[in-house]
Amino acid sequence: LHPLMDQLAPDFRVIALDLPLSNRAGFKYPPTLEAYADLILAFANALELDSPAFFGNSLGGTLGLICALKDPGAFSKLVIRAPLWTRAQLPSYLRIPGLVPVHKALSQNKPYAQRILALIYQRSVQISPITGDGDRSDPSEDHLALFDRYQINPVLLSSFLGYLLDVELKGQVGQIPTPTLVLWGEQDTLTPSIWGSRLADCMPEAGFQAAPGEYHNLATTNPEELARLSGDFIGVKE
Repeated sequence: LHPLMDQLAPDFRVIALDLPLSNRAGFKYPPTLEAYADLILAFANALELDSPAFFGNSLGGTLGLICALKDPGAFSKLVIRAPLWTRAQLPSYLRIPGLVPVHKALSQNKPYAQRILALIYQRSVQISPITGDGDRSDPSEDHLALFDRYQINPVLLSSFLGYLLDVELKGQVGQIPTPTLVLWGEQDTLTPSIWGSRLADCMPEAGFQAAPGEYHNLATTNPEELARLSGDFIGVKE
C-alpha cells in the first residue's frame, strides 16, 4: 500500500500499522481476526489520535468492520475496500460443512496453504497485470512470488481464511453508525462488486462506489484513483 500512502501523504497524516501477518513480526495472541481488530484498536488508542479515519484493503477492510462493531467511536470515518464480510462471497468449495476445522489443521502444511491460496486467487491471477498473465499452468507460482516479495507467510494467510469462514458479519454490519465509503473494482472477479453494493445497503451511513475497469488489486494497479476516492471522502467536513 506504499504507493497509496504516497498519494495521500500530501493532504493527510498517514499511519500504517504493520500487522503481524509476516515473518517480520511475532504475535503473542492466537492469529484470529478478532485478535487483530483488538490490536488495531489498542494501537489507535495508544497514539491518542484525534478523530482518525480508517482505511482497510481487502482483508483489512474486514478488520475495519470488526473494529467498528467493537468500538463504534474509534474512527470518524471508514474507507472499506473490497472486504469479505459474508460467507456467501466465498467460493462454494470453501463453504462445505466441516471444512473449517480441516482447513485450519491443513493450513499448517505449507504446500497445502500454497495450493488453497492459488485456488482462491486463480481467476484473479488470469487477468491481473500484477500477479500473472494467465499463461501459467499453476497460478500459485505467481502468488508465491508476490508473498515472497512482501515477506508474507502463506501458511498464516491461509489460516486466516479458515478463521474468516467462521466470521459472518451480515447480521451485524447494520449496527455500524460510522460514515463509511465502500469501494470496489468494477471488474473484481475474486469477490464481485455486487457484494460491495449489498454491504453499503446494509449499513445505515454507507455509500458505495465501483471503480470502472478495475480489479481486486486496485490498491496496487491504480493507487492514484484509490487515493482520490478515499481522500475526497475522508476530507469532507461534517
